[in-house]
Amino acid sequence: MTLSRAIPGLVSHSRIQEARRKVSTTTRKLPRSLAPLPEESLAGYVLRLSHRLRRTPGRTAELCGLLTYRKDRLSTALLQYLTPEQAGRLAAAARLTSDEVHALTLDSLTGVYPPLTVVRNVRERTQTMASAQWALDFSSRFCPDCLAGDGSDIQNIHGGAWKLIWHLPVVFACPRHQRILHYRCPQCRNLLNNHTRTRVNLVKVASRLVEHPLQCRNPVPPISGTGPAVLCASRLDHTPSQGPDGTDLEHLIAFQRRLLARLTPGVEVADRDYFSDLIMAIQLIKLSWPLGTHLLPSRPLTDLIDTHVAEASRLLQASDRSGRRTGFRDPPTDPAQCGALLLAAEALLAPADPAELREHIQPLVKEMNSRASAYGAQIARSMDISPRLSRAMAARTYGSQGHRNLHAYTRDYTLDHVPAHLPLDWYRTYFGGFLDQLPPTTRRAGWERVLRQAASLRLAQLVTGVPWTTCAAELGSTKSIAAKILTRLGHELQTPGLWPDFEARVDQIADRLEADPNRIDYGQRRRALATWTMPEKHWRALTAGIPRLRRLHERADADLGTVLTYCQVTQGHYLHSPTIQARPRGAARAALVGKLGPLMVGDLRKERLRLHRRVTAYADHIAEACDQHDCPDPLLLSQDAEPFTGRSFEHLGDEG
Repeated sequence: MTLSRAIPGLVSHSRIQEARRKVSTTTRKLPRSLAPLPEESLAGYVLRLSHRLRRTPGRTAELCGLLTYRKDRLSTALLQYLTPEQAGRLAAAARLTSDEVHALTLDSLTGVYPPLTVVRNVRERTQTMASAQWALDFSSRFCPDCLAGDGSDIQNIHGGAWKLIWHLPVVFACPRHQRILHYRCPQCRNLLNNHTRTRVNLVKVASRLVEHPLQCRNPVPPISGTGPAVLCASRLDHTPSQGPDGTDLEHLIAFQRRLLARLTPGVEVADRDYFSDLIMAIQLIKLSWPLGTHLLPSRPLTDLIDTHVAEASRLLQASDRSGRRTGFRDPPTDPAQCGALLLAAEALLAPADPAELREHIQPLVKEMNSRASAYGAQIARSMDISPRLSRAMAARTYGSQGHRNLHAYTRDYTLDHVPAHLPLDWYRTYFGGFLDQLPPTTRRAGWERVLRQAASLRLAQLVTGVPWTTCAAELGSTKSIAAKILTRLGHELQTPGLWPDFEARVDQIADRLEADPNRIDYGQRRRALATWTMPEKHWRALTAGIPRLRRLHERADADLGTVLTYCQVTQGHYLHSPTIQARPRGAARAALVGKLGPLMVGDLRKERLRLHRRVTAYADHIAEACDQHDCPDPLLLSQDAEPFTGRSFEHLGDEG
């Protein structure tokens, strides 16, 4: 006895070779008139091809090189994508072009519908994951009028296309025929391709002949009540309309048109976060329902969500008791319910102004947090939602715990590109007029410095997704300083409602950083200068020839020059410089800080201004040396800065 006979269902090597030989024979027999219809799915094409050849779908798949290991088992991975080998065999057997083969799978829609990337490389048992992420549904919805065909000879015989986009949960209506899609057979009332024994087939009961591609293939008990199950065989192109009508239908059809415009293969996607935001908004609506009833234009549409949320909440409560939350994130199987949820989600995300969007969303967020805060946060973290939605959903927590977002999103720049303090030219460009919005009683000295450091901490948070206090050390600051800054800003900016404006301005700076191909590596500068000290002769050269600064020149305290240069090169604060931090707390540190204070004020004049300009020129050379070496030796920095003589800077202070 051969191994294939001993183990039922196992395909022997000889049978595989036989199937491959028959592929070439089939190629000569298949007419070109059976090219895929526009928008047709691979499952629908296999059904039409099987009907034309009078073979079972399993046998057709085998002849086309698609069968994996059993005649009645067509992997659902075939709907997602074909391997190059599978695509080549199908193209050869059915006389198709590579573009025609590619268009049969959801891989052609991955670029315009990002949720599909979640299941891109999962071959088996993907229904739970796919449903949870709104990626796809293997049980196709359908429009009876589309299935009836366009009146051409080929479609009169085999029917219209089973469309690929009907497998996407965000497709719930047919704008061409102005009707909501169906999802159950009108006769047996079962889903068209629901799972059996925890498995899903690309084509149900693939071992049975296809009497017609438009017939229901659900097994049902025989009329006699005994014997093997038979196929339902009800024609699906004769199904009457159902679901919302009138104005509600008009709203849903208009919205479906907008969604379909985003689902055109090959169209460049402007905002890849759109569908993730839409799906996140749906979860928010479900977890806070019925707070979102105002988002829909009519009672019948809210009733649809009522019905779905009632069942979803039952699943959530049952899964809570079992320790797992199963089914709550799944899209409704009813297309009308899907349409109502999506329409409400679009309305929730409609405000373009960040402050208005936050005001729109926060009541639902608070209700979600009161019911299932950890679960809601888990959903938000698992989805690639936009920074815009993440900020609107974020709980405003000011103080030592940091400003916490529900979702950590990243930018294209890195933490090394963030200066310790926002450079003055950036501050003046992006924060001009910001302080004028504060009440006069709250404007205090040092606001500029606080905002510059706060902006840098926010830039660091945008790229790391962690609280300010965690980012602080990487920018040469401390957790306590970051916490104090956050507390001060939270108190002063929250009451006049300026925090969203602060974040929006920092976002503009982040956009600038992302677009800049010549970003400065401040991290490398900080590391290079961590142990560097200015040679004494350089400090003497910088201070030479400036009246009223003779004492600085004679004492030759190069630590002053080291700190001043460090601040210029890294945009750091002098109190956080390695030179200051290396001195133990006490008189020595206080003395150095006292000498630096008059040289660090914002309104420098006369001699101190001349010294500042000299240090700036010197710092430019040091910065260039840092940027030109991957890991410059501190001694090399001093050599690169040569020659520095008193004569080199003799007239620099008089410029400007």
